[in-house]
Amino acid sequence: MFFLFLSKCVKKVKTHIGLTAFITALAVSSLQAVLQKPTPLELQQGIADKVLRFHVLANSDLPEDQQLKLNVRDEVLQYLNKSMPQQGDLDSTTAWIAAHTEDITDVACETLLQSGVEQSVRVGIEETYFPDRQYGKYVFPAGFYRALRVQIGKARGHNWWCVIYPEMCFTDVTCEEVETETDKIEPDAEHNAEKEKTTDRLHNILTEEEYDWVTQEEPLEIKFKFGN
Repeated sequence: MFFLFLSKCVKKVKTHIGLTAFITALAVSSLQAVLQKPTPLELQQGIADKVLRFHVLANSDLPEDQQLKLNVRDEVLQYLNKSMPQQGDLDSTTAWIAAHTEDITDVACETLLQSGVEQSVRVGIEETYFPDRQYGKYVFPAGFYRALRVQIGKARGHNWWCVIYPEMCFTDVTCEEVETETDKIEPDAEHNAEKEKTTDRLHNILTEEEYDWVTQEEPLEIKFKFGN
């Protein structure tokens, strides 16, 4: 009788220990999941590491300078669309552009000269800060990104940007920053036919968390510290 009672007690103790171990393991697993979840800053940096932006800065906000910005934008995009290999990865795309900045400068300068304007043009790939914006279905959070920058004259006017890698400048107008309606590239049948491919391109290079971030309805605030 004593041994039977002792056996039952041992079973109860083992059951209690097993349940405690299970609850502990579950709690630890949940804590690890929380700790491993990327922060907003980590998500932004992850996105920035996978894309290349295209940034055109006008000389000023005068109507004629804004129109020149759009003319330069169109000609440079046309050059890139025709000349740049479209199937490359981020590194090869960045390397190709870096090797052809002189050609891009020539395209921009020739566009200005055709309009009877002589302004300086600076072209290069730079790390630069962009504020967050929502365009169509995409949100690119504020932060530092690599970008092909075309700076016209004093480069103090409203600017225009899109995502050049993956190849969204050529296929999806939702990835452009438009200061006014006149800045907007109107979609045609080819643009509309390529929208699904554009979504796939972006989805393929981002993690699920990063893709969820850029397709959310409202951008989340990320705080950056500048200077000391």
